[in-house]
Amino acid sequence: MTGHFTSRPFIRKYPSMLILFIVLLSGCATQQNLDAGTVTPPERPYRILVTNDDGIESEGIRQLAIAVAEFAQVVVVAPEKNESGASQSSRIMRVRAQANPVDISPSLRAWSLNGTPSDCAAFGVRVFGQEKPFDLVLSGINIGANSGSAYLYSGTVGAAMQGLADGIPAIAVSQDHHRTDFSVSVAFTVAVVKSVLARPMPRGIMLNLNIPDGNIRGVKVLPTGGDAFNVTVEQAEDESGPYYRPVIGPVEKPQPGGDIEAFRDGFITVTPLQLDRNAYDSLEKVNNYSFVGFLPSSPESASAAHE
Repeated sequence: MTGHFTSRPFIRKYPSMLILFIVLLSGCATQQNLDAGTVTPPERPYRILVTNDDGIESEGIRQLAIAVAEFAQVVVVAPEKNESGASQSSRIMRVRAQANPVDISPSLRAWSLNGTPSDCAAFGVRVFGQEKPFDLVLSGINIGANSGSAYLYSGTVGAAMQGLADGIPAIAVSQDHHRTDFSVSVAFTVAVVKSVLARPMPRGIMLNLNIPDGNIRGVKVLPTGGDAFNVTVEQAEDESGPYYRPVIGPVEKPQPGGDIEAFRDGFITVTPLQLDRNAYDSLEKVNNYSFVGFLPSSPESASAAHE
């Protein structure tokens, strides 16, 4: 896969942010009083591909990339515009791919791509990871939580899933849209990244991190907990005529024991997700269904249907 490269810097330079604290990976903490972690920095020069779904101009990806570049070789490939809600969709095969260099930091290689978050991850792996493969795909920091079933539609999680599809461990990180400062999310993500590099996750597993607003009460590792929003559809009308629009409201009582409940209670949530969606436990049951009526009538096809 190749791209059409042109010079078009459109992010102005910012001074590097000094991270003053590291959030505990477990236990209680508050935003004002965070205990220092003891994660050992990686010993070898790891390579990390950083992407997102909010677009290359997002402050979240800039701060995260600069922080991770303190201990790893970082390449940034992100959508040229906001692609929120893109999930793991792709359009790279239907458009003329263009990757443009972007000025994020003097020490970082950054590119914008006219594709989805998943496209950015796939493009980065194939173009910048051919000679030296990436050790991790890091997606975020997204503005807006991706807890509960929201992860199914998230471009942030979709980009991380594409990393898994290419055989690379991945982390997606999002924060509550009311949290305007990225320092807590950056510090926590850096600690998690170092832990994952030092103690790799099982193949095909990624982590979905969600940082709430307000004081941080601690960290909980939990499964996704149902729907974060109720979505209905109503009819409306404008100068172009009638149309339908979604109406989104919060779920008042989230599923007990899930990540949404903990997130609303002030906990950072860490959810392991997997790429493999095969329902292995159902293979035997489905194999007992009769498919003979859908096959050509012959002894051979009848026997093959039950093999």
